Amino acid sequence: MDIGGTQEDITLIYDGECPICCRYSAYVRLRQRMEIALVDARQTPEIVADLKSRGYDLNQGMALLWGPRVYLGKKALVVLDSLTYARGIFDVPVRFVIRIPGAVSLLYPVCKLLRLVLLRLLGKNPDLHRLN
Repeated sequence: MDIGGTQEDITLIYDGECPICCRYSAYVRLRQRMEIALVDARQTPEIVADLKSRGYDLNQGMALLWGPRVYLGKKALVVLDSLTYARGIFDVPVRFVIRIPGAVSLLYPVCKLLRLVLLRLLGKNPDLHRLN
C-alpha cells in the first residue's frame, strides 16, 4: 500500500487490537467531514515499517497521513479534531479538552499507557514493530 498520496488523501493508521484506538477510529468514522481512510496497523505491517523507516514510531501513537504530511500521536488527534463534526453530547467535552492549550499533551501519554496496559491484559503484543 502506498502511503504517499494526493493532497486530498487522508488516512488514519491505528492499532486494531487496542480497544481505545478502535473506539476512537469508530468515533472518527461517524463524525468525519471529509473522507478519512481508517487502516489497522496490525493488518498492514508494510505501512508500519515504512513509517518507522521515515522516523515515525506507531508505538508512540496513531498516525494521520494527509497527502505528504504525517501527524503522529497528539498532533494527529488535534488535526483530526478539525476534520470531524461535533454531533452529540459526548463531542462537547472532547472538543473542549482538545482545545485547551496543553491538555492533549497531558492526556495523550495517559492514553498511551492505557493502551499498553489493556493490550497486555488482553494478551496482545503492544509492540507494532514486532508482531511476528
